[in-house]
Formats: sequence, structure tokens, C-alpha cells
Amino acid sequence: MIDLSLFLLFYAIIYLIKCNRKRGSKMTRLQTLKAIENARLAHIAQMEKVNALIEGKSVRNLTAVEKTECEFGKWFYAEGDFLKSLLGAQFYKSIDAIHEYWHIEYEKIYDIFVYEANGSFVAKMLGYYHISQKDMDEVLKYYNELKITSKDLLDALEASKRRVLALKDSKFTS
Repeated sequence: MIDLSLFLLFYAIIYLIKCNRKRGSKMTRLQTLKAIENARLAHIAQMEKVNALIEGKSVRNLTAVEKTECEFGKWFYAEGDFLKSLLGAQFYKSIDAIHEYWHIEYEKIYDIFVYEANGSFVAKMLGYYHISQKDMDEVLKYYNELKITSKDLLDALEASKRRVLALKDSKFTS
């Protein structure tokens, strides 16, 4: 499943390059909807990494702790002006707040796996992180909150798609 998420990430990057436009400039309605969908898929891929980590599977390239460094955040903040003009500043800020809270919760999980994990340096290099049962119990509490926040973020992205579909054509390039 992780390999699929990398494919989707590369697809999103290639798609934006093919659009041949400057970041923050207008897009067509279809480009905007595809960009939102790609951002949604990038976030789902991040959650799959967290889930794999918890299940004890090998996870390389952990999701970035900083909200501006994850794949969703790179898109969201690079397109900030355009998204604010489409979705409205208040709606944009609410997505930003949800996204920021997701990273606050994720950082708690990240810290436990990266800094509290047992195992050899080689195991960690291969993406295997082993933690104590006590730490796992704590991680599961954070993970439950992360899932709720993730659902809120995905719901906001679906609402974004509906808003884009309802907008006048003049908001987009032809």
C-alpha cells in the first residue's frame, strides 16, 4: 500500500508540472478539483504510513512533522492565495487549523517511535521501529485522535470540492 501512495504522490507532482503554471495562479475548474483530490490522496497516504508504523511494518520516509513539509502541506501552502480566493479566507483558515492540529497529534506519535523506539540502528534505517507496550498504549490514544482529525480534514476537502463546483466560471481560467 505504501508503494501506491508514492505512485500517487509522483502522479500529483507530474500533473502539476504538466499544468505548466506558476504556483498560486489561476487553474481551470478541473485542474483545481484534481489538485484537491491529489491532496486528499496524499493525506490518505500519510495516514497509511502512520497505520503501518503502528502495525509494526517497515516505514521509510516518515511523514514530516512540520505542517508545511508534508505532501499535503506543500500543496496547501504553495496554493494558499489561490485557495483563499476560491474557498474564502475563513474556510481556508479552518482547514489550516485542522491540518495544524493533525500535525500536533502526529508529532506525539512520531516522537515515541523515533526517540523511544528500541532496536538497532540498522533496523531503524530499514524503517522498523519497536516500542514498549506502555508506549504503544499511549500511541493508540494519540492515533484515535489523529483518525478523528484526519476525518475532519478529509471532510473539509470534500466540502472544498463542492465549493469549487458551485463557483462561477470567472474564478477559473478557461
